[in-house]
Amino acid sequence: IRLRTAALNAANEQLEHLLGSSPTIIYSGKPSGDYASIFISKNVREQLGYEAQEFLEDPGFWAGHIHPEDKSEVFAKLAGLSKQGRLSLEYRFRHKDGTYRWMRDDVALVKNSADRPQEIIGCWMDVTERRQAEEGRAQLAAIVDSSDDAIISRNLNDIIITWNEGAKRVFGYSAPEIVGHSFTVLVPRDRRAEGRQIRQRIEQGERVALHDTVRVAKNGRQIPVSSLSSPVKEAGGRIVGISAILRDITRQKWAESARDQSEQALADFFSEAPIGLLWVARDGRILRANQALGAMLGC
Repeated sequence: IRLRTAALNAANEQLEHLLGSSPTIIYSGKPSGDYASIFISKNVREQLGYEAQEFLEDPGFWAGHIHPEDKSEVFAKLAGLSKQGRLSLEYRFRHKDGTYRWMRDDVALVKNSADRPQEIIGCWMDVTERRQAEEGRAQLAAIVDSSDDAIISRNLNDIIITWNEGAKRVFGYSAPEIVGHSFTVLVPRDRRAEGRQIRQRIEQGERVALHDTVRVAKNGRQIPVSSLSSPVKEAGGRIVGISAILRDITRQKWAESARDQSEQALADFFSEAPIGLLWVARDGRILRANQALGAMLGC
């Protein structure tokens, strides 16, 4: 008995060590009602700041610390555990410091010999960083999709990987139509060399500053665009692709052309007018005079 007790104690110590070193909290609880804790591993203190005994002494401790916005959904899903046998949940749980942490809860129902629910067992893991990363990516995706600019990414072989709604509005292609195709379908033949130079600079880690160029829409129309290209890097820093922001500047070009024509028309009128004209600054300095005035004044 002493030998077996010693072996059991050693096994228990090893189990406690394994549970304490794990990032996963192991627990068991009642199969219904408030799902009060029956057992919870001591590493809950490292994960959530509470002592295991706090869960065991208060039947409503676990339920009382679930975020109010998540609680009804969690209990609704747990109500179906008797049919499903196991399920996975993700919800916010209040840390000892008052903040909420996202927890993944994998739950299984244990039944007795009479096939009746006996207890639930599960493992609990903090997934806050993963959820925050997912939310960050979702927010970024929403920003990209809501942009009026075309935001396009491609790999170093010029194959298009992502295509936002702005790109669809500018070029006419939907994402399923264009993703997987070469970026060169958007580049006029006389601009292909420019595209190769940009890719070479990106591969060297450069960011190609804003510049005006031309791209081709689905209907074949050439569109003047303002383009900004940057390298896309993986976690280790290796460059794996190119991201480009392209803004349709057709109206801007029309406005510039109209302005230039207007300025040229004014210049022509000033020069060719049959009457003498002066352009004078506020301080009285003559900035410009036409030929008719020179003829009148003999200078």
